[in-house]
Amino acid sequence: MIKNGTLTQTEDGRLFVTEDLPGLKRSQSAAYVTGERYSGQYRWKSDEGYLTGMRSAGNTPVKSDFLPESDSSSLDKKCHTLRNEVLSRIVADINEEEFQRKYRKEYVSSAEIVNGWDARIREFAYAKSRVCSMEHVSQFLIPLVAQFRALVGSCDWEAVNCEQSLDKDVLTDLKCMAETICIWGGVPKADYRDTWKVVRSAVLGRRLNGAPMDSGWTKVASFATDGRENSQTIWDSRVSTSLVSRIDQHLSKEQFEDNCFPDLAIVKPEGKKGSGTRPRQLKHKWKELWRRKSCDWDAHFAGSALVRGIVNILNDPQIGYPPMPGIHKGEKQ
Repeated sequence: MIKNGTLTQTEDGRLFVTEDLPGLKRSQSAAYVTGERYSGQYRWKSDEGYLTGMRSAGNTPVKSDFLPESDSSSLDKKCHTLRNEVLSRIVADINEEEFQRKYRKEYVSSAEIVNGWDARIREFAYAKSRVCSMEHVSQFLIPLVAQFRALVGSCDWEAVNCEQSLDKDVLTDLKCMAETICIWGGVPKADYRDTWKVVRSAVLGRRLNGAPMDSGWTKVASFATDGRENSQTIWDSRVSTSLVSRIDQHLSKEQFEDNCFPDLAIVKPEGKKGSGTRPRQLKHKWKELWRRKSCDWDAHFAGSALVRGIVNILNDPQIGYPPMPGIHKGEKQ
């Protein structure tokens, strides 16, 4: 229990400390402290370290299923439970770990050392300079995402079965959007004639019309599904290496052999000996793909399902992670 303190829960699921404790004030919401659930307990970060405690009597049990059945319908209940548990641990780990931006594998001396998902996002930057911060990147991406969403939403993708099924102007706009996205992502292409195939496959959730997949097309698929129920991530070398390596740490040999993460694969960058700048020491042997040669839709969909689960954990008010920084100053989302 939290020493002499108790917790109460509001109708919308937020948790509150109801007695003054070291480092915590009366009625302070867990959503603004730390508030992750781990092994049935809640933990709050205070001035004197971590305090743990159970929910108050009579509160509704905390949700533990963050992956929709449609994202793991082919797996048994044991695997479905394991996937949820592993994702919850990963989210908690990332929240607690200290983070400092790196540039070319070196820490940026001017960057703050922070922890927490919200602080990590505020510190995000592509390069050494804050010119490439989340705020600056968002200023470029927001209108692009909005335009692409409107364009994709204007088509009946079930009815589209060939290039001639699309209006010529729509087809041209799709190619232009894809080119902009790939150039932004540092993976430009010789041509973009397959854009409609990629968008159709992404929207409908299965590979269609022989649609290609690589580190460029995964970005197009992600933009194309923004705001949709089956929204997809950018499953490239950075994202796949980070998430798979974290999952790897939480799986025993027996759990890995149960194949509860089918189709999940690491996309390898084209660097020295295929390790690029992101080599990892892994306990288990995961499937590997080459970003320009053998990326596949199954890995893209599998990774996206797990990222949707992570988003559900972060957005669950009963767990109490703080709102993520918005794309504009002062805005929360």
